[in-house]
Amino acid sequence: MANSLEVRNPFLDHLLVETMFGIPGRIKIGTDFPKRLLIKAMKDMLPEEIYRRPKMGFVFPFNCWLQNHLRDYCEDAFSEKNLKNIPILNRTEVMGIWKRFLSNSKLHNYYSVLTLLSFINWHSKLNNS
Repeated sequence: MANSLEVRNPFLDHLLVETMFGIPGRIKIGTDFPKRLLIKAMKDMLPEEIYRRPKMGFVFPFNCWLQNHLRDYCEDAFSEKNLKNIPILNRTEVMGIWKRFLSNSKLHNYYSVLTLLSFINWHSKLNNS
């Protein structure tokens, strides 16, 4: 939890943690439900379609953010003017990745863009400190 986005603050209550440490693993982990005890504890408070549904992940809408809300920021980061300050990157290729991402090319998903954006920001902070 220290290195990722988590929303589990209620589970950090020391009394809950101490109680859970006292329960054997074979009781906490089951094949019937993931997070068996949590589901059983909440069963009477949740509709059946919620507690019986399969486990679901949460995916941030990075495509939408990068193509809309953060587009101006990305355009600046991936501009030729900005990229010329980072000689380790091939400007033409980086700008191509951005353009292909914007055209919804299957070759470039948000991960490529986000990775490059993170590197560019890191490089910028490194050289401005």
